[in-house]
Amino acid sequence: MRLQLKVDTQGVERAFDDIRADVLKAGSRTANRLIERAQTAGFRVVSREYGIGPRTFEQYARVKLARDGEVVASLEVRGSGLPMWHFQSRQTKRGVTVRVKGRRFLIPHAFIARMASGHVGVFARGAYGGKGVLKPTGETFGGRFRFGYSRRRKSDRSRFSINELFTFAPPDAFANEKVVDAMSETVAANIDKVMRQELNFLRLRG
Repeated sequence: MRLQLKVDTQGVERAFDDIRADVLKAGSRTANRLIERAQTAGFRVVSREYGIGPRTFEQYARVKLARDGEVVASLEVRGSGLPMWHFQSRQTKRGVTVRVKGRRFLIPHAFIARMASGHVGVFARGAYGGKGVLKPTGETFGGRFRFGYSRRRKSDRSRFSINELFTFAPPDAFANEKVVDAMSETVAANIDKVMRQELNFLRLRG
């Protein structure tokens, strides 16, 4: 008795190609769902640690989703400094008080103002790094902003610029160890479950 087995290798290769394609699609969809969950977890911790709501912070964050065939999604946070206005600013006779990381403190000589464009911010007469400040008061804010004061003569007063006050950069907030840990733990806790869900979704759709 002679038994001959003929294998359609092209059909097998096509089947494996379909499996690989499904795995890549599932990987892309998984990466996208996980980066969005990680961002949400990060925003939640930033809100708790710094008092900045997600809607305010999301303007500094950008998610790059994975395309089909890719398994890498990324979250990029940009910005050179967060406006002091975001930190529960309150005007007082002595200046403006703000709340940062659970502590309220006074910024002397500062004031809250609304610009013609509608932008609201905390401002003070002076400059970062002391640039253009002819008569510093000796007080600084955050070690970089040097307050200036104007003389009584109007001709001198115009020489002192008024600038908006900023604090730490948005990337610094997301580099906080608690924020990083929250995002990492979210990914680790969900990756297996999300991957299975995406694979099942593709099988059912197919």
